[in-house]
Amino acid sequence: MQITSTKEHTPMDPLAKPLRPQLEDAIVKARDLAEQAAQAAQAALQHLGVGDADAPPHLTDSERALRRRLRAHGRELGVLRAKPNIKWTKDRGKDVESAPWFPVFNSERINDHHLTLVEKRAARAQLAEGAVR
Repeated sequence: MQITSTKEHTPMDPLAKPLRPQLEDAIVKARDLAEQAAQAAQAALQHLGVGDADAPPHLTDSERALRRRLRAHGRELGVLRAKPNIKWTKDRGKDVESAPWFPVFNSERINDHHLTLVEKRAARAQLAEGAVR
């Protein structure tokens, strides 16, 4: 009996029952080897101090060169990013009196308050009339 797929592949016979345990064993061994390789790679990265800002003092010159290349590659991939210079706290600056929202917020800057278009037009109209200072 042949099984065909809807995609354009060559038809294949099912795997013989005596071979199925061998395939399962091969898959388990391959997964174990892949896990060991990933752990070894993680240990090597820790040894080289790739994630640290400063190189460990125990590295040889060739290890330092490898570390520099790995860090450059990590920055290109976005894995090693510099901390963004964002001030998440309240902005302590003051708005100028001519700003349409000056009286609304008592001259404080509120970064997360977004006026609607209607509010902006009304404030501009009041400013044009000279009602807002």
